[in-house]
Parts: sequence; structure tokens; C-alpha cells
Amino acid sequence: MTDHLAKNTLLTLCCGLLFGSMKAEAYGLLFYLFGAEAKVCVTVVDADGKPVENALTLATYRQYNWGLVNNVEKLTDENGYAELVGRCDYLDADVVVKKEGCYETRVEKCFKKMGGDIHVKWGKWHPYGKHLTCVLKEIRNPVPMVVFWRVFMHVPEIGKEFGYDLEYGDFVKPYGDGEVADFQLKIEWEEDDKRIVKKATMTFPNALDGAYVFPLYRASKLRSPYHADMDAQYQKEFVFYSVWVKEKPGRAWHHIVEEEKLTEAQGMILRTRTKVDANGTLVSAHFSKLYGELATDGFTPEEASLGGMSTYFNPVENDTNLEYDGKRHRELQKGKRENTETEIR
Repeated sequence: MTDHLAKNTLLTLCCGLLFGSMKAEAYGLLFYLFGAEAKVCVTVVDADGKPVENALTLATYRQYNWGLVNNVEKLTDENGYAELVGRCDYLDADVVVKKEGCYETRVEKCFKKMGGDIHVKWGKWHPYGKHLTCVLKEIRNPVPMVVFWRVFMHVPEIGKEFGYDLEYGDFVKPYGDGEVADFQLKIEWEEDDKRIVKKATMTFPNALDGAYVFPLYRASKLRSPYHADMDAQYQKEFVFYSVWVKEKPGRAWHHIVEEEKLTEAQGMILRTRTKVDANGTLVSAHFSKLYGELATDGFTPEEASLGGMSTYFNPVENDTNLEYDGKRHRELQKGKRENTETEIR
């Protein structure tokens, strides 16, 4: 690594001697080949927005042209701040923040959305000093949950409502092993010679059942809030749809022109199995979270499915905790599908 840095330093000096009077932009292209200096400024805060001192920050800078990986480590100061300087080509760097007792936070391709005029000048990438604020969530009280990862549901019948059981990871009987409908799904499919409209409607069977959408913090291994919000507005119905235009009649390949769905950047927190007293006041409920896209898939109605959702169900009544402990708990397993052990919490 020392020899490589010496070579890059020599390259910089040679460029200065050969092109001393020329503008930096004129010879800056050489650094796209040999690498230029980049800086990431990291501020680490906890879930409450307070600075985290002595968090380990690691930046991985890559030089693809030479097959090199440069790792730079720093501990944050009392203000939760650290500067990570390294050499890379194509302005490519990943940042990892970790500390004992916390969920690891990882920002991949941290320059990717920088935008604007990105260029090399005087051996440095400009704009110089990308600033990141990383939320390092502490591990508080992880609990066992029933988890099904990357569920792809084949729709039993178009135009009919089906209950889905989060504890079984399946439709309710007679279309699956499920016993209790946490929510209901109805898939509709409209098609003519020019386009296809696929629609999925999600509803909830009980008076105070519902869900709300939240932004995922995808950098952290704990993507969701710690707890479901009891004061949130739990919505009773969600409609997800996509409109596809056919390239040519009879061809399988189409392109999408309009859609409404739960995106990769969003999650859903659900309140289901609710019970109320004579005054309509909530007595009990179960809470869960859902990641992944809720949208219809398939080229024909017979192939229609809902793809890619991951569900986390807290089996303890009235427990709002959504901090999954990451382990497979066989005593919680119901139905034919096995619940999952995963780091994504």
C-alpha cells in the first residue's frame, strides 16, 4: 500500500512538472486512470439525534483499474464526527459505521447521488468532502418474531378476496394453511390489445385493524422504528396498481407506464386481530411490519402473484415492539413454511 501511495505521489509531481502552467482540468483525466483523492465527512448520531463518540467509521475506496481496495478507519470524536480520506477512481466508496451494542450502519456507493459537476482537479475529486449523517441505532430489546422472508404469493383466483395469515405466512383456509386473516387481498386484472392493468387491493377485517407506511432506514440493520406508533393513523385500505403498455399485440414483452406500489424505500406497520370493548375502545391487538414491494406480477392472469414481501409478526398480544432478534424460533413456527433467520431486522 505504501509503495502504491508513493507511485501516486510521484505521478502527481510529474504532472505538475510537465503541465505546470496548464489548467488542472487538462491533465485531471490522468487521475481517472490512476486514482484521485476523495474525502468523506461522517457525522454519527443515535436514534434520538445525539452525537455518538468513539464509533468506528470505515471507508472502502476502490481503484478498479489496478484492482486495489483502500480501507481507511477513524473513530468519531465527541461531536460524532470523523473524516475519511482515501484514493479511488470513478469516485466509488462505501462507508460502514459500527459500535458495540449497536446495529451496524452501511452506506453503499456514498457518492452515487452526489449529482452536479463531479470532476478531478489538482489530484482531488470535486466537490471535495462528501458529508454523510449516519444514524447508529442501539440494540435495545430484540424480541422473537415470526418472520417470512421474500414471500411470493401465487394468487388463487383473480377478482376474489383472500385472507392472509402473518403467523402462518400463507392464505387462510381453504387456499392455504392460515387460520386468522390479518389482512385481505384482492387481485384484479384488466387487459385489451393495447394495455394491461394489474391492481391489488389490501383491506383489513376488524374495526380498528389497519396499517401505515413509514420510510425505511435502509443503511441500518434495523430498518424500522423500534415500536409501532399507537397514535398513528391506521389506514383501512391500500390500492396498488400498475399499467403496462404492450409493445406489439401478442408479444410477452411490455413496459410499465404508471404504477402505485409499496417501494423498496418504504415499509408498512400493521395493527391486526384487534378487539374492542362495548364502547368501541381498543382492548387488544397484534403488531407487525412488512418490507418489500406490494404489487402484482405475472404475464397472464393464471400466473398472477404478489412478489417479494417480507413479514415480521409479533406473536405477543399488545406488544408494540418491532425489534426482531434475528433468530429462527421453531416454537413459533406454524403451517408448512419455515420462518426465517435473517440479519435484516
